[in-house]
Amino acid sequence: MKSYLAQLSEEAGPPPPYTRGSWPDTHHTQTSSCPHCGTNLSGSRPGDSRDAHVAIPSVLSEADPDCSPAKLNRLKELICAATKNEARRTKPRPRTMRPELAEEEATAQESPVSETLTRVARKMQGGIYRGGETSVDALVKSRYRGRDKYSVPGRLEGVLEAVGAILYAQEWTGNSSQEALDTTPAANQIPRSSRLGLELASEYVYEAMLLVDYGCPSRPIRSMWNCRDYFLNVDLPEFDNFSRFLTTTARRWEQGQIPDSATWDHIAHRMEAVEYRWPPVVDVWNAATLLYYYNTRRKPVSAEDRKNGLTGYTGVLQEMVDEVPTRGTDRLGRKLSLDVHVLIPKFVSKREDREQMMAKAKALAEQHGIPLEVPEPRRGLFERVAGLFLCRKKGLKEKQGLKREG
Repeated sequence: MKSYLAQLSEEAGPPPPYTRGSWPDTHHTQTSSCPHCGTNLSGSRPGDSRDAHVAIPSVLSEADPDCSPAKLNRLKELICAATKNEARRTKPRPRTMRPELAEEEATAQESPVSETLTRVARKMQGGIYRGGETSVDALVKSRYRGRDKYSVPGRLEGVLEAVGAILYAQEWTGNSSQEALDTTPAANQIPRSSRLGLELASEYVYEAMLLVDYGCPSRPIRSMWNCRDYFLNVDLPEFDNFSRFLTTTARRWEQGQIPDSATWDHIAHRMEAVEYRWPPVVDVWNAATLLYYYNTRRKPVSAEDRKNGLTGYTGVLQEMVDEVPTRGTDRLGRKLSLDVHVLIPKFVSKREDREQMMAKAKALAEQHGIPLEVPEPRRGLFERVAGLFLCRKKGLKEKQGLKREG
């Protein structure tokens, strides 16, 4: 079976010759134009066209675009399709914040999961319609057109998943119309960011978020080959800017401002960094959701607090617990499952913190009747070596005992 990229390449015909500058530098990219609609933002002054450009347009009406069931289902398929590895790990509960299509189709139409996912698909299709495309397939095809597999900086469909994840998180909590659109330059221009810097920062930020959610002491930024100041002054701000930019991109999508090709490429390439390592530890939907929570659940912190490991993140776990009486346990259950199976084992460095988090997650699951299978604690290198030695010693003793009996 041919890949999606191969099918699009055949339909689009032979690609034009590549010229330098046909896509952005994947390491340090800046633009003076809006990455969503191309409006020139350079040289603007207070009160000029820049301020008019960033004003929030009227909210899209769901009756305006062609939101046929077939197009909505196609959007749900692209943003919610589980990978083969994830499909094998859905018991007793999915280890992802993303709703599964099979579950959404099996639930009643009035269920919160189904209603939220349908609203997200309608908003995304409305944005596609107002952005000049007729369907999500036409939009993705336009981003692949004239490209071969070597010129694509990442999996371009991942941008759809990232936008869908953020809009789903907004719609689930009802914050879509309450959160103000960020109009700062950092949120509206393609941010400078290196892939390695984002990967290092994501590892640190994911742990910091878990420490806050589970009430553990913060971890001061450690010196890494005398690069502590660089990490504090460059990598973390770049991570902050990217999370802000990604959130704003999703918000602008529902206003009909679809990312242009340069922005699309940048997000696709950088999302592979915040997924962390290859194969990905955190998939696109979960990574985008974590970046959204990190960007929207924060308060300002001083430079000294920043050095001591405080990111300003205020937490989201208690928010999920508080919504159980009115919204059910779906979001809380998914978060606990993702934490105990992926985030805590992979990103929490201290064993004491891991044990405390696992115990609290298990207690929350039991309190709210959520089926949660807590994995065995991760052992360090010394413990694994010692375990192998003890197993070998035990085996030798059993072998000697059998010989004596014989």
